[in-house]
Amino acid sequence: MCQKLSAPHFCLPRFGALISAQTPYKFFRFAELCRSTGFSLTGVPFDPSISFGGNPRSTSGYGCYAPVIKKALDKALSGQKYTAKQLYGVSLKNLCSNYIDKGIPVILWATMYMNTPYISSTWTYNGKTINWIAPEHCLLLVGYDSSHYIFNDPLTSRPQTYYSKSSVETAYKGLNYQAIVLEKKDNSTPTPTPAPVYKYGAVKNPETKEIYPIMLYENGKTYIQPAYQYENKPDEKKPTRLQKNTFNIAKFISGLEFDDSMVEAQNHPVIGNFSAILIGGITSFSNSWETLYMDVDYYKVLSTGQKQAVIRCGASKYCDLFKNWEFFGIPISMKWLHCSLMNSNMWSADAWEKNVDDIAKQQYGYYKAIAPINSYKYDIEFTFDKRRKDDKYVSQIFCGKNGKMYEYATIHDTEKIEIVVTDGSKTVDRLNIIPMINPVSELPADKLALFEFVKA
Repeated sequence: MCQKLSAPHFCLPRFGALISAQTPYKFFRFAELCRSTGFSLTGVPFDPSISFGGNPRSTSGYGCYAPVIKKALDKALSGQKYTAKQLYGVSLKNLCSNYIDKGIPVILWATMYMNTPYISSTWTYNGKTINWIAPEHCLLLVGYDSSHYIFNDPLTSRPQTYYSKSSVETAYKGLNYQAIVLEKKDNSTPTPTPAPVYKYGAVKNPETKEIYPIMLYENGKTYIQPAYQYENKPDEKKPTRLQKNTFNIAKFISGLEFDDSMVEAQNHPVIGNFSAILIGGITSFSNSWETLYMDVDYYKVLSTGQKQAVIRCGASKYCDLFKNWEFFGIPISMKWLHCSLMNSNMWSADAWEKNVDDIAKQQYGYYKAIAPINSYKYDIEFTFDKRRKDDKYVSQIFCGKNGKMYEYATIHDTEKIEIVVTDGSKTVDRLNIIPMINPVSELPADKLALFEFVKA
């Protein structure tokens, strides 16, 4: 059980009227708030967005999420000049600038001692799958410094507990970015709410006007998320398959600005099309949209209404290539691939080999920061993961600031692009450049022109 003390810690220092002056601060517990507000307590199975699972006085209880605490605080604050505000998806940086810097503490969902979150139990409640994230915890964010976030943590005896920023980021993300603050009720004329900013942009449903923030799943990362369910609602006419003649159906919203220095330059060599499958996506290398497609998938958490969209990009030529590929897990020389990749009328075998050698040598010198030895031979070897055999997609698409769009290339953890240097039959060096390559590339102007951007 982890909501113990957090709500009182939050309320009492700033809003003493919530509790009788005769109530000793250290003995006030979440259970008292539960009883006084008609708080819902249930056993397992339960929905943590609806009720508290177990007994808050017991160490074997589960816990609950922000909607339950907000409901209890709303009742406790009835008639007061303050109101509980529930926050979703707000970054820690913005929590600090919007609230901590103004002297407003924040109830925050994370994990006990900022341990790595994981799914400890799964059950079904009213037809909904519940994944319980452990070790779930609720505590009070009160400050920060250059390396830490500072908390009143009911699990520790210290007045203030310091946790590293990286561990808090992981724990807060694992509990789905939930927080609550208390704000003064504003009876004046409300000012217009600024348009939200989405990190990776968003897709706007042209029928319902609902906004789905775009999610980017980075290579090699594990994501613990709420129970998103795929939305299959043909009657809403949401754009799902984008091709050249259907792009005007989808409406996109800009995201945050990305550092252009972190984006792959669009100056890939003439034989770079094959390596593009790994290092730069495919849109930048395709002269035609006839074989390209982008699928927009929509997801929603039924209990909270949280939404997300994932945009994946593929090409029929890509699928055909790997459907018949026989060399998964085996390094394959680019020089050897001449017959498979190139039109023999365009490149002779000798010309192809020389071009591969020249580009491999130039890239080797670039990555090693040395002058390559001209008498050596240079080649590029690719090792592809078997998962590409059934992949429909090669990359994801997301939005940047001011209508910029980016492609994020899928790279499996077993894949390599190696520059191989030989002297006769002897291998002098073998350099895997995958770790040095940024998978993000900016969409070229001709592809970008097909997207339509709107305001949130």
